Amino acid sequence: MSETSPHRQLALGNPREAARVSRAFAAVQRFKAELDDADDALLLRDTIEGETELFELLDLLTARATQDADHIAGLKARLKRKERRYAAHRTVLREMMHELGETRLERAVATLSLQPGKPSVVVTDQAALPEGLWRRSVDLVALRNLLARGPVAGATLQPGEPFVMISRDRAGGSDAGDVGPNRGADAA
Repeated sequence: MSETSPHRQLALGNPREAARVSRAFAAVQRFKAELDDADDALLLRDTIEGETELFELLDLLTARATQDADHIAGLKARLKRKERRYAAHRTVLREMMHELGETRLERAVATLSLQPGKPSVVVTDQAALPEGLWRRSVDLVALRNLLARGPVAGATLQPGEPFVMISRDRAGGSDAGDVGPNRGADAA
């Protein structure tokens, strides 16, 4: 595990920093082998902290992950505001063109054209619909609950990928975020 992985290069920003992490991992493995007989976790941790950059790099990555999570949350909020403003602009433009009685306007900035909207389906009587139009899907929440109680034919629980929980309450913030695959706004 001491080779420089693409994940390390991406997380640290450049190959040199990724190589630092790889060297720290190699040193940790060496110290673990040397202190294998000691059975003293505190001695091993103190040795690793004093003799390698691992904890400094851990702090660096933690700080970057929390900064990235905050930045992503801000960008998502900004995107939502921009999407609302974009929709409002299009609504007002449609109203203006309707008021003018125009379906196409060529302007210096852009050409605007009114297009017919896509028809939406309204179900007026579910019982009257033909049989082939119904779809079924598995209720994954109910299935997960059943699997938690015991085996279920045709399904199994697959272990999820471990993730790092970063709690920022010690650093002065009050929020906490998950860092890992599919972990919401704080995903990294």
